[in-house]
Amino acid sequence: MLIIKIEILLGLNITWLILLKAIRFKTFLSAVIPIVLLFTGNLYAETYIGLGFSGVTHGRNIPALHVAWVGKESRISFISTGVKTPVYYHNAYQLGWLSTWKAGDLFLGELEAGFGGAILHGVRGYRDDTDSSYDKETNTVFGPAIYIGWEILPHVMISMETIFGIYKEKASYLIFQENCAGSIGVKF
Repeated sequence: MLIIKIEILLGLNITWLILLKAIRFKTFLSAVIPIVLLFTGNLYAETYIGLGFSGVTHGRNIPALHVAWVGKESRISFISTGVKTPVYYHNAYQLGWLSTWKAGDLFLGELEAGFGGAILHGVRGYRDDTDSSYDKETNTVFGPAIYIGWEILPHVMISMETIFGIYKEKASYLIFQENCAGSIGVKF
């Protein structure tokens, strides 16, 4: 486990737990809880839960769950996505912190924008046929993230979040945009 401390322009100290080794889902969630608790003083009672899609496979879009704890000027975002076929699987988990602001109005709803950082951890497996075992590969990237949300109805939002990876454990491909996830959900 590697701990990195980031000084934000507003003087806010944030401690990110970045897990650079293979992470199991339970371990990843146990890292999310301390980060959420770190921000509880700055959060107010809004949570976003949405379902949508993710482009983490760099091919087809796959289902995604998007959960965010929304503050007055920041948000902590968690995105979980995955796909499985008889010979292939790919799971990815993204955790990000973004500073947010009101960006204006679009039609009848408000636009919100954000900029911050995120970490993405992916686990993939492939096998030649259903009788063989999976060849497993993991990778972790982190970097800047952007967000835009549009409140189309009271408490109903369309959200889009993207991470731009600047670090890769394995430089197996040269793609700068690591994940773009879109969702529609409720904020309460």
